[in-house]
Amino acid sequence: MSKNLCIHCGKPRIIAKAWKEKIIIDREVSVIEHMEYVCPDKECQKWVEKELFSRHQNTLKIGQAKLAREIEHKRKMVDLRLAKAKR
Repeated sequence: MSKNLCIHCGKPRIIAKAWKEKIIIDREVSVIEHMEYVCPDKECQKWVEKELFSRHQNTLKIGQAKLAREIEHKRKMVDLRLAKAKR
């Protein structure tokens, strides 16, 4: 079994919180186990959380830019179709 290592310092991460959740799908009950892992070094964990937040913000920014490009492309395509129809 591979160890869950910290992305910053490489130390094995520890379980900070564990819980079970019951969900019902098609009248069947399933139990899902969740585990939240953290680095044992608190300063390193702060760095990891900051880095993950930064990556998440960057991903959101890229997604918003992609959506804006798609909207602009669709607008241009409609404008081209309208211009051809007017001829």
